[in-house]
Amino acid sequence: MPVTHEYIDIACTREAAFDFIADPKKQADMNPSAREIRDFQGGQPKVGDHWTVIFDFMGREIISTYTLIESSPPLRLIYTHTSNSADIRIVWTFESALIGTRVTYYSNGQPKGFFSTLALNLVKGNFDSNVRNSLITLKNHLEVPATT
Repeated sequence: MPVTHEYIDIACTREAAFDFIADPKKQADMNPSAREIRDFQGGQPKVGDHWTVIFDFMGREIISTYTLIESSPPLRLIYTHTSNSADIRIVWTFESALIGTRVTYYSNGQPKGFFSTLALNLVKGNFDSNVRNSLITLKNHLEVPATT
């Protein structure tokens, strides 16, 4: 999982997409592997804030500490993710698109511990699949069906 780069176009405003992703409590709604959010006091996180996310990934419990590195509403968010499984830098960007907003996820990191001993393609494939599923879930949360 050295580099993952995925995007999706969502029929919503940049502000709506940014606000959803910037809220740590929403991570469990978006990421099918996220089980629990801990140590978050609520409200909009500020640069330097930390919180913990408990994941199930490839049959293992992963306890991850997220740190908000940069917040530039509604354009970009940057986090670090540190855990027993990997150290990852995550960048979210939000750009105007034909149908609303293009949400882009970019991460760069290295597996460690148990995951560093597995075939990198296996770990990266599972990680990338999880990111794609999270983006689809995000789209489903943010797009409101048109009423007639």
